[in-house]
Amino acid sequence: MVAAYSLWVGYLFWKHKGKHLLRQHTQESKILIAWASQTGTAQALAEAYAANHSEFKHGVLMQLSAISPERLKEFERALFVVSTYGHGEPPDNGRSFFKALNRTRRNETELSHLEYEVVALGDSKYPHFCAFGEHIDKRLNALGASPVAPLVKLDHSKGEETAALAQYSSASVAVPAYEDFTLIRRRQLNSGPRHPLFEIDLYAGHNAQQWQAGDILDVLPMNTSEEIARSYTIASVSSESHIIKLIVRLAIKEDGSQGLASGWLTQQLKINDTVKAKLHVNPACHLTLNNKPLLLIAAGSGLAGIRAQWMQAAEQQHTAPVYVLFGERTRELDDILSEVIPAQALNAANVTVKRVFSRCPDHPMYVQQALQQSKDALRDVVNNDGQIYVCGSYDGMGEGVHHTLIRMLGEEQVQQLTDSHRYHRDVY
Repeated sequence: MVAAYSLWVGYLFWKHKGKHLLRQHTQESKILIAWASQTGTAQALAEAYAANHSEFKHGVLMQLSAISPERLKEFERALFVVSTYGHGEPPDNGRSFFKALNRTRRNETELSHLEYEVVALGDSKYPHFCAFGEHIDKRLNALGASPVAPLVKLDHSKGEETAALAQYSSASVAVPAYEDFTLIRRRQLNSGPRHPLFEIDLYAGHNAQQWQAGDILDVLPMNTSEEIARSYTIASVSSESHIIKLIVRLAIKEDGSQGLASGWLTQQLKINDTVKAKLHVNPACHLTLNNKPLLLIAAGSGLAGIRAQWMQAAEQQHTAPVYVLFGERTRELDDILSEVIPAQALNAANVTVKRVFSRCPDHPMYVQQALQQSKDALRDVVNNDGQIYVCGSYDGMGEGVHHTLIRMLGEEQVQQLTDSHRYHRDVY
């Protein structure tokens, strides 16, 4: 795997490095660089490739959802940089292309003129490693396109994605380096010893890079020789005294051991200790705050994401309706919204909050069931150019909310919301 990565990076730098210039929709270009990315890594890699490869001087750089198999007839060469999401699925901004590619038959769309490469991002610790990249490679080949190089797989669990991006740190594309953050506060938000959830405050310093709601902090645990970062959604906005807030659930494995990163952050790290981390821009979860309705949905540690979006909206004096659906286990131990959301934002006149608890003895409910009961809020958001943001575990909550939206709106409308950047998912 490392050999494959090295060959690819070597090829990238075979020609001289050019100026940082993102080529988009250049007239008469016959070269395409297409990306599909859930957290921004594949997008950053595609942009770096476009910026530093002279062969792509007049290339067209696009997200995958903006093109169709039929439109590939316009190009002679294509590079696809794509991640795999969930259970072998495409990222949200690759779903429409994925569906269209599956429907396309060779007698309808002949691509024998097209030469292509696929760089697939994934994590071999999970099933369906790089499945989406494999699928694109297979389908393009079936439509007559010719691979100019074997499929390249970059394994997150071996640091290959990070290494590929780091290769450009000395080039014209600036890649964030790990910086020192200081742990200044940590507290358990819920009560009781089971499933503890912590708020962690890291001081970023006055010179820290600015971030916005939806962005991620890649943390490098110092209790292991592995240099593999763990990613956490940032729960704060830059204006909050240069403090990056994280909300972290202590993971307990079947053998009783603690999760490597969550155990270090919530149990082992001491106040004033240093944390090596870097900001990770996540454009797919940047909301356009145009004073339109917002629907924020989260469960558990996904509270981090909706807190940041909520605070950013309040900071920008957002007066349109904000609908919040938040789920946890029990009301007695896990009713934590008021612990992390300032009272002014929580009680604002334009905010409607629904808390649900899956282990409540009287009325157990999951957040996707609360969504099913929130037809008026969803209608307001969809009909008035609003946005939907979902944060939390992919299994259970993330899948459940997505399927509920499809049942309520129809698959075509959900895809339209995704493609128009109005439906954002930060699920892990």
